[in-house]
Amino acid sequence: MRMTMQRAVVLSCLMVTCENAGAEEFASSFAGLGFDVDGVRLDLSAEDSLKGIDPKYRLKIGKWRDSQGNAVREDIGQQNYAKGNIRDVREEVSISVTPWHTGNLIERLVRKVAIKPEAKMPTIDDFVAATKAKYGEPAQTLNKGIGGLRAVQLVYFVKDGKVANVPCFDPEERWNQIRASDAERITTIQRHLDSVNSSHCDAVLSIFYTGYFRNPERVSHYGAYARDFRLEFESFLADVKEKQAATEARQAATPKVAPEL
Repeated sequence: MRMTMQRAVVLSCLMVTCENAGAEEFASSFAGLGFDVDGVRLDLSAEDSLKGIDPKYRLKIGKWRDSQGNAVREDIGQQNYAKGNIRDVREEVSISVTPWHTGNLIERLVRKVAIKPEAKMPTIDDFVAATKAKYGEPAQTLNKGIGGLRAVQLVYFVKDGKVANVPCFDPEERWNQIRASDAERITTIQRHLDSVNSSHCDAVLSIFYTGYFRNPERVSHYGAYARDFRLEFESFLADVKEKQAATEARQAATPKVAPEL
């Protein structure tokens, strides 16, 4: 029975690359920096970070599935919440979390705040000063849109536990194309992880703001994009291995049935 090219690549990852990923201890690239976004610590697990703010926070729970899509166990899923009023100050937060076997760490966080009353809009100078007071000097300041907004970004590239001006991926970058095969996804993620291991940033925190069109000295929209690329790539590869192992365990445990001849 011939093995398909896609399965051969997947099994190659399971036997080599993912074996190393699964054996290691996973940690946030933001560890040691003390970075948080509105109180959400980026270096902790999603549960510890969110319940550290609100002990009554109810985590959204989903299903972790094997490589064939069969539900295996419960797992912490993506966390989304909102605060405030769209006619006043509205905040929306989305947090992507790694699977259970990699610690349910925060791999991506997006925060967006929209302010309607001009009286509640901070000045740009005060916003920038507050950002630098909290996170330090950014690696770069970019006049580049983000989140569908024209914005200025104060960007903190993280490499080896420090803010550094190094090459980095865009915080909104998408790797997994809908029609891509498993083999193609693995190849893409491994290539990007190789870039991280050589010269690219481990993670990025972008604090952005948009001036109010009626008063450009005031901030009408602001927020943050935090993304841990190293953790995201390593977790993805480890998850491929774990899902395949779960599938094989399920198949091995399936009772044998005698054929009726």
